[in-house]
Amino acid sequence: MAELPARRVAPPVLPDGWSLPRGCEGDPPSVQDAVRQASFLLKRDLALAGRAFEVQQAVAKSSYAGAYRTPRAVAAWVYWSRTAFLLGEAATAAVRAAYAAVPPLIRSACEHIAALRQAPAGDFAAFSQWATGAFQPDAAHRGVQVGLGEYMAGSALASDPALGALYRVTSELTRVHFGVAALFAAAESDRQRFEVAWLDRTFHLGLAECTLGWTLVGLRALLESLVGLDGVLAVSQAEREGVAGWSAEVAVLLADPGRCRVEESDDGERRLFVEQFRRRTGGAPRRLVL
Repeated sequence: MAELPARRVAPPVLPDGWSLPRGCEGDPPSVQDAVRQASFLLKRDLALAGRAFEVQQAVAKSSYAGAYRTPRAVAAWVYWSRTAFLLGEAATAAVRAAYAAVPPLIRSACEHIAALRQAPAGDFAAFSQWATGAFQPDAAHRGVQVGLGEYMAGSALASDPALGALYRVTSELTRVHFGVAALFAAAESDRQRFEVAWLDRTFHLGLAECTLGWTLVGLRALLESLVGLDGVLAVSQAEREGVAGWSAEVAVLLADPGRCRVEESDDGERRLFVEQFRRRTGGAPRRLVL
């Protein structure tokens, strides 16, 4: 294994915390209404998301101590930071009715969660090899050589059924498939007409439930990853128990049969089912087949 260059691991810079998504001054009326409806109809989702970020803040503060300023912790912090940012932005986009922006954020978060699990552990040799030459003077290019450090933690995605399913679904919904484009921009269409809602930012209950549900699944995988890195990070027994209880609440919430969700076909075909798809609470739900 390549040794890391002798350099100090500085204490991480910590934010004050994460606040629930809200409306902003100057928002269009449709976005203001979407925030209001999401805050009321999906308050349990948002409360659970807020608690997940509180747990992360607690682990981050505990891991600030000098004993945890190690090269392995660096590998954990960089992926943890990016993952938390991506999931926070996904929650914000979901609440503010920017639903089409959520799948690529969640897909990227899944890849970062996988890297968070492997880079400080089984793949630390690869991280160490990259770090040996990182942030060194590069006279030939008159800059600082950081190094791309090409990496993909595929085995962690393959070994976790929930994370792998989330990654596959959001990967498909990130691509430019015809049906995916219509789902986010022409969902009110039928066999008589196409109805495109260009840059639509109005509240859609089904899409809000889906996108916040994906965010919670991502947060669950992230918290489980932090618990698994105890020793690299500081995770107390109380935080472990808190994560277990929080995860159980998320499982109950997402198991509601009336909730909109996207499921993979179990017949071997490459097909997605969007269940309980409706714009409003009183609307008749549809099952969309992609």
